[in-house]
Amino acid sequence: MTKDKSTDFVLQACDVSKHYRTTAGEVRAVKEVNLRIREGEFVAIMGPSGSGKTTLLSMLGALESPTEGEVLLQGRDLGRLRSRELAMLRRFQLGFIFQSFYLVDHLTAFENIRFPLGFNVKMEPGERDDRAVRLLGMVGLADRSDHFPRQLSGGEQQRVAIARAMANEPAVILADEPTGNLDQRSGNEIMDALEDLNQRLKQTLVVVTHDEQVARRARRLVLLEDGQVMEDRDLVTDAADMNMER
Repeated sequence: MTKDKSTDFVLQACDVSKHYRTTAGEVRAVKEVNLRIREGEFVAIMGPSGSGKTTLLSMLGALESPTEGEVLLQGRDLGRLRSRELAMLRRFQLGFIFQSFYLVDHLTAFENIRFPLGFNVKMEPGERDDRAVRLLGMVGLADRSDHFPRQLSGGEQQRVAIARAMANEPAVILADEPTGNLDQRSGNEIMDALEDLNQRLKQTLVVVTHDEQVARRARRLVLLEDGQVMEDRDLVTDAADMNMER
């Protein structure tokens, strides 16, 4: 795929592959994947266990380097960046949401959200506090600011994790099975929150899931199988076509 360094695509995977060497031989987890994501898109990457979706997300998030190919964020080739530059990029331009929340147990909800803001030297301490409070309100937890993770439900913990991911206004939020540890009701609430971020704030989202119901909440679906993109569909167009046929 020809690379496009314009701002039309906030995130790109260009002929990306990832190989691992094991005692049983070489494992090709991701195979020549091409993916272009525009600013403000909500993309779901779906596939069965072992399809390579989490490995692909890790490369998109600069947590792993591809064996072959290139990943570009806002036109910058991540493979050309030094370790410190990658760390800064993950801190300020990418937001991460994980299945297991990864909140800091001894910090309150407010403190968990404010923590990453402490690295933002462009903000005054009072601004950091104000932003953390606003983010808590945005995810519906204004009345839980002084609660520790153990005092919150799973759904509430994940909403704190969403607010934390938003803290430094990242270009892209990457979510790996964000509803995987939640019951259906809490999972629906989390997807409602993510949809709201996308539609109201135009936040670019990439969500990895094996759950078809979760995937269909996105606006675009990328189906991964055996490390390869098998399908890339615009769900908004699909829905409009179905309505016209009725």
